[in-house]
Amino acid sequence: MSDVMTLPARSRSTDPETSVAAEPDAAVSSLLHYAVLELFAEHGPMTDHELNQLYVVRQGVEPWLPRVRFDTPRKRRSELTARRMLVDSGETRKNPWGKREVVWRLPEKEEK
Repeated sequence: MSDVMTLPARSRSTDPETSVAAEPDAAVSSLLHYAVLELFAEHGPMTDHELNQLYVVRQGVEPWLPRVRFDTPRKRRSELTARRMLVDSGETRKNPWGKREVVWRLPEKEEK
């Protein structure tokens, strides 16, 4: 799990001060990465919308989880995908609005 702790900053040196200030604390970000990976390990492949919904449910029963906006788990999933800690399953599912979303999954050991 040490890869989760070393993800690059989300703001750039050219970003306005407000963007840099809005960047989540590194400890909170790492905790969110861990929580997203844990949800995938427990529930298997899912879409971003499913991930966001599961995180909201988990927040209600796990007091250690940071309270975040609905779409924040998807953003952390995107960072984990860039690190190949989550991968596209090749499948899609419809979200509640009828749009197709990629189904993400944990990689097989040989895919890392």
